[in-house]
Amino acid sequence: MLSLILLALVFTGCKKSTDQELASVDDVNRRAGPGGHDNRCRLRSFVQSDGFNENFHYNDKGLADRWFVDYGDGTTFDYHITYDRKNRLKSSRMIIDGDAVNYTFHNTGNRTDRITGYLESTGDPYADIYYTYNRKGQMISLDDNVADLHSRFSYDRMGNNNRIDFYIGSELFYTYLLTFDVPNKNPYLALNGVDFGFVSNFFLAPYFDKRWNNTGTFIIYDNGSPIVVADDDPAQTQLLTGSGNYLTYAGYYDFVNEYYYDLRFEYENCGNENCDDKGINSASPVRATTAMSAKTKLRKIVEMRSGNMKLELMNFKKDCISRYKKGR
Repeated sequence: MLSLILLALVFTGCKKSTDQELASVDDVNRRAGPGGHDNRCRLRSFVQSDGFNENFHYNDKGLADRWFVDYGDGTTFDYHITYDRKNRLKSSRMIIDGDAVNYTFHNTGNRTDRITGYLESTGDPYADIYYTYNRKGQMISLDDNVADLHSRFSYDRMGNNNRIDFYIGSELFYTYLLTFDVPNKNPYLALNGVDFGFVSNFFLAPYFDKRWNNTGTFIIYDNGSPIVVADDDPAQTQLLTGSGNYLTYAGYYDFVNEYYYDLRFEYENCGNENCDDKGINSASPVRATTAMSAKTKLRKIVEMRSGNMKLELMNFKKDCISRYKKGR
């Protein structure tokens, strides 16, 4: 039985990389300095075929000072980012629907241990998120005491996040299973100054992986029983890289839902003719070529953080399960 769920997970690959290939990619990240960032190329924009897009701006130090998120349906989030004297994340002011949320980053060394957020108009708590790490410095948990939402992260031998478990309270809500077999450089490593998806990826990803995943499986739980509602077919996907081996395009196919979709990334300041500096104007609408995916819908619910967020999440799950059980 086939589902109707539309989900953009991630993509391609058909062969195992050699140890030499793995080492070459890791060397590039080590030379990039703290956080694995390359100070030359900078991520300018990211566009999905369902209309979701992100745009970035950088300050005089080359650090990202604006992260503009557009869901393609009129819903936007505009994050303005500041740094301390050590170039660590200090604060972010998110503008939404005529109001704003002020986030503060609490750091120990180069790690963010906590983020607090307050609604500007009322001063009410908006988020209180704690992060914990293992001995390797990998983020292993994320807990929001305001929303009672939680994520747990696991890693493969290369240090890429290959499993995400997301909970509402103590209830396991969904699981992502990911693989990273194809050498490439994660586009978000070119988002200088920002190490993890504190914006729309609050509960969907820890620190940015060295690679972008080549397959992904999305599982939702029905009274504890796992239901695979989306799964990438690596045989029908395509992954392209450009300057610095950064990912520029991914086209892939969810064989559970019989659904094609793609992602496109653009960069600036790469120092050669292969770098596309045009980017995307956040004031210009991005034309959607597919319906809004389930992943985008989920991100939107989490980022909106309405007073009915838990109910919206449960309704989202019910819709996913209902569509799966009905088939196409």
